[in-house]
Amino acid sequence: MKTLTEKLQEVASDIGLSNNELMIILYTSLDHDYLTNLLVSAGEFLKWFNLNFEGESREELDFL
Repeated sequence: MKTLTEKLQEVASDIGLSNNELMIILYTSLDHDYLTNLLVSAGEFLKWFNLNFEGESREELDFL
């Protein structure tokens, strides 16, 4: 979790996300079976970067 946070903060300005938005992505991507270890589920994490924000989709509205 710490490493992923650091890596995302390195590219945050390039992808135009605020620190709060990064935290939302990270904490909604946690693997709840391993919550005490703060492991990120790859499928949930990648979901945020595979969203199509070109139109008003449900995913976009949920993200905003």
